[in-house]
Formats: sequence, C-alpha cells, structure tokens
Amino acid sequence: MLHRENICPHVMLSGMNQPKALVYNQCVIHNLPKEGPLCMRFLAELTKSRPHSIVYRGESMTGLSQMVFDSLCTVDARIPPSYLERQSVLNRCHNQCESCGDPVAEIDHHVPRTCFGKDETSNYRALCAQCHKFKTTSDQNRMQVEDANPFLSRFNAQTWQGFVCSRRPHQVTACGLHEPSDGKVMECDIRNCRYNAIVECNNQDIPCFSVLDEIRPVTSYHLSDYMFVEVPSTRVRSPLSSYVWDGPRWYSKAACQYMLEFRICTWEDFKFSLDATSHRSHKELSAPSFHERGLDTDWHFLPRRDLLW
Repeated sequence: MLHRENICPHVMLSGMNQPKALVYNQCVIHNLPKEGPLCMRFLAELTKSRPHSIVYRGESMTGLSQMVFDSLCTVDARIPPSYLERQSVLNRCHNQCESCGDPVAEIDHHVPRTCFGKDETSNYRALCAQCHKFKTTSDQNRMQVEDANPFLSRFNAQTWQGFVCSRRPHQVTACGLHEPSDGKVMECDIRNCRYNAIVECNNQDIPCFSVLDEIRPVTSYHLSDYMFVEVPSTRVRSPLSSYVWDGPRWYSKAACQYMLEFRICTWEDFKFSLDATSHRSHKELSAPSFHERGLDTDWHFLPRRDLLW
C-alpha cells in the first residue's frame, strides 16, 4: 500500500530477521509484538510506584525487562525539597543543626541519593555547613569501602552471632608468655608468621561472605567453607595425635579434610555448615597488586577462624 503511494520506508529487522519497524523521514512505525499489551500494562503499573523515562516502542518482553532493570539501577532525577518540606524540617529541629546544635545551613539527605535515598521529609536532615561537609565525606568513604578491600565479608545478625562471635581457636604457639614472670622478659611476635603463611603458603580460595549466607545443618557429604565439628570426648585421642582438634568450634575446609584423612573425626561429627557466596583466588594474595594497594598492612580482614596450613 505504501509503495502505491510512492512511499518507500526503511525496513528495520529484528535479530530473528523479522520486520521490527518502518522508518520514513522522521516517522517511525513499530511492529507491536504479541506481548505488546502486556508490556504496556506492566509499564503502567510501574509508573504508579516510581517515576521512569521508559518509552515502549514495540520491544519484546526480554528487551523491556532489560530497560526496566537499567531504570531500577539508576538514581531518579533529583527533586528539590519544596518550601513546605523545608519549613517542616526546620520546625522539627527548631532551626538548629540536628548533629551539633549550630544554626542550620543545609537540608541534607540522611540516606544519600546515590544509595537510593528518597526525596521526602522523613529522609531530610537539617545540618550546619561543617556537619554537612563531614557527612558528605563520610558517605563517600562508606560507599567506596568495597573497592578498597576486595576480600571484605558481610554477615547478617544470626550468622554474625553464630559464626563470628563463636569461640576462636586456642593459642598454642606462645603459651604462657603473657603471664608475669620474675625471669628474663621475652617477646614473641607471630603476626608476620601468620601473615606469610596466609599469603605464601595458602592453597585454598578465600571465602567472601554476604548477608545471604546462613548457617545450615549438615545434610550431605559435602565440605563447606566452614564446618562446626563436635567430636565425642570418648573418641578423642592424645593431643599429639589429634593436635588440630581443640574442642567444638568452626573449622575450615582444609582442617576438616585433614581430620577426616587422619580419622580424627567422622562425617557424623559435622553438625553445621557455612558456605560463602563468592571466593577470591588464593593466588591474588601473593600478586604484586595485593601489596601495592597497601593491603599487606591491614591483613586482619582475612578469615581467621582457623590457622592450619
């Protein structure tokens, strides 16, 4: 029909070699797919919950989903507080800085907008110039903490109490050196020894935990990153033959492999397990970039639940 009117539009094809749109001068006619009505209804529901700049142009559900995902990961356009909102915040703090009590100079977001803080009265804080500058610097440091430490782990409240706050391994390398003595004063520094062992002798990938990682009961013959081991006292042999075992606690995968191999424990002695979301290669610890970033001066971020190599 268009050819009869001497109109020859440009035909745009999709990845499946199907006509997707017709372009003529500045006019674009999109081919509406079968899921088009569903996509437009989805955008209408999205508009009710949050603002966006998505314009539906006949994309498939897959293409629209990608556009929605990109929009959700983008901070919305800034909406400055209105006069009534500013007066509400100032009346709440009586024209005094909510941090130090000095005269108010700025209305700041308590949760930064870069962290998807909302433009609403409950998220506004009245601050003086110095407190506003300090908070801005602090927010930037907190938001960039993961870039400075790629081995950082985060735990939820239950995992923190059950794993991080649980009993640590007994110190057996320097027993009694901290007790008062009338003899010659002795000093023992094992920090570099443990550091060198982790950096140079470690052959296990470094687990990096997230808040999604939870402690679970052992239900299969699988060694997790950390296992809670309880060996019955009637089966414990002499300390020399079971040196790695120092009581019920969390043990690393390498320690569990060692105890299984030398029959210090059995699979029935594993009560709970904890697996990390991601892992970093142990080779990164000995890479030059690891030391160039200065992480060798702050090595205590590595998991120290067990020191067996």
